[in-house]
Amino acid sequence: MFFIAAYLAALFSLGIASGVQAAKPVTYHRVVVQPQSTALKLTAVPPIELAGQITFTATLTTGTNQPLAGKMVAFLIGGLYQGQAKTNGQGVATLTVSQDLSAGSYSVNAVFSGTRDYATSQASTGLVINPAFVEVQTVPATPGVQFQLGDQSFTSGADGIAWVSVSQPGTYQLQVMPGGGLNPNMRVSFLRWIDDVVEPYRQIKVPTTGPIQVGLLLTYRFGETFVDLQGNPVSPSRVTSLKLKNSQGTNYTFADGQPQWLPAVQVARWANGLEPVNIQYSVMSVVVDGSNVVTGMQQRYYPQPGQTLKISLLLFSAQIKAHDALLNTPVGDGIILEYPNGTAMNYNFGENEAVTINSLARGIYYVQVTGIEGIIPRTPIALSQNQILDITILTRLDIFLGVFIAAMVALSLLFLGRPLAFARRKKFAGASAAIIEQAPEWGNGQERD
Repeated sequence: MFFIAAYLAALFSLGIASGVQAAKPVTYHRVVVQPQSTALKLTAVPPIELAGQITFTATLTTGTNQPLAGKMVAFLIGGLYQGQAKTNGQGVATLTVSQDLSAGSYSVNAVFSGTRDYATSQASTGLVINPAFVEVQTVPATPGVQFQLGDQSFTSGADGIAWVSVSQPGTYQLQVMPGGGLNPNMRVSFLRWIDDVVEPYRQIKVPTTGPIQVGLLLTYRFGETFVDLQGNPVSPSRVTSLKLKNSQGTNYTFADGQPQWLPAVQVARWANGLEPVNIQYSVMSVVVDGSNVVTGMQQRYYPQPGQTLKISLLLFSAQIKAHDALLNTPVGDGIILEYPNGTAMNYNFGENEAVTINSLARGIYYVQVTGIEGIIPRTPIALSQNQILDITILTRLDIFLGVFIAAMVALSLLFLGRPLAFARRKKFAGASAAIIEQAPEWGNGQERD
């Protein structure tokens, strides 16, 4: 076998194997077709709000600026795939997506991956996502109210509006912090939200759909001052009770005359949102010296922080003097005046034999003249206006003169009356005798008709 193989190899090398001349080798050529170049143009994306929708628009053309239809273009934000869209007859691919990216700046890429006939291409642009703003409106508009959203604190400004920027979409807890307000004569407390939530905290979704209204109760500190009908000041120490009633029907009674904290503004919910409601206060009674010196609900106020209410009191003056009942001469050296609360005060008559007492509360008083002997009545006075009172006193001299005059009259009647009575009796006796003489005799058996 070895020899046969060697023999055949020798014959082949000499080109005489099987009497056939050796054939020439065949050469193959590979034809490579180059894909056509493309161009991709990405339209700039305007800034968008947090968690807003983004619309991508890209145009794919050939190198000769011919639009390519039916090709897929992919879109990415910051290297993250967002989706793809097919180009239309004008070579335009459009894709709208929603995103939950944080606020900031991002790169946007459009990529055409190419085909056998068309080369790949890509384009890029920038994207800005703006932070969302949470706006809280205080009703009534109140500066200095503090809120907490997540880990951020923010405060209402002079217009009563508080806002805070949020860079990450999601659900947050919004809370009204206690206290607040910039006026030391005002207290702020939570009342309600625009909806049915009545707790000072709530969950909100960011970004919000609009401003969030929160209703507040404002309590003001205000004082009062008292004047008479002429505007003269009246000492608060004389006032033992002040009663106020507000437009909600609530009564408040104070006895110390010090500034008070009272609700002044609340809110009501209407179809168009929360509206502030001012609370009106009416003076129901002011007690001075045991008597009410105002007409109820006649004086009304809408308090302001730190305001002093000026309350007018029905206080009057009385001039009191006394005179003798018979001689009509001034008597006494003064009076004891009993006030409506039972307090008694002594007053001396002046040079005009009278005493004038000012700033008296309207009411019932009792007056008794001092410094004389006789029948001294305890005279009541219903004081409802400025009055002059002249008290008639029956003195001891009046009693003596009265008794003397009565005795004189009695004696004169006694002595002057006896002759007249004798004359009358005499005249009556004569008339009776004449009547008897003219009458028929009785006893003759005839009866009188």
